[in-house]
Amino acid sequence: MGAVPSKGGNYDTTGFPPNFNGSLDYAVHPYTCKQIHAHPEHRFGIEFKVRRCRARGHGFEEAIIANVPPALHARGVKAETWYRWMELYEQLVVPHAGICCATVGFIFAWMLIIPGIIVCAVPREKYSKMQKGVKEWIRIINSELPDGLYCQPQTMEGARTRDGKNWYPVYRHVLSFALTKEEAAVLQTEEYVYGEHERGNGCCAPDRRYRIV
Repeated sequence: MGAVPSKGGNYDTTGFPPNFNGSLDYAVHPYTCKQIHAHPEHRFGIEFKVRRCRARGHGFEEAIIANVPPALHARGVKAETWYRWMELYEQLVVPHAGICCATVGFIFAWMLIIPGIIVCAVPREKYSKMQKGVKEWIRIINSELPDGLYCQPQTMEGARTRDGKNWYPVYRHVLSFALTKEEAAVLQTEEYVYGEHERGNGCCAPDRRYRIV
């Protein structure tokens, strides 16, 4: 199942990565959402994988971990600061990033019917160590960024099926950096999580109450 990214009025992707389409494993790029107003000259996003399942990779690519992005370096972010942020990600987020066991547990709970209803009623993301870890990580980054810069994760969530019956979630995470005060003001008005089909299938409209990714 493919995915067609939504486009806002006069949306211009010049300066952003070319691969904005979705796939069976990934949602479309968050910047294709018409509710996100990213300006290529004043914002850039680094893709990363928050959730881990089986041997599938997660976190940041090695090239990103080893090199402070030039746009940040040019604005005063030192290499040692960047390396420390990457180490903090490993400490605060990675230990809580597994999803397979949680998914199996969720299915098992549904098999028990009444406990399954209880599981659905509890806002699990409110107590998620992964969500809390990402939130603390972002708080630290923003407290140390040079004046005028701002950081915020932005996630697109969708749903896919390989057999037409069993749906599973797909994500696309981007760590967005606003490079000017004006762009920071725009970024701060945008939500953390969006859905590919906000008015379509319910599994494509994420619960945003307690989520940061």
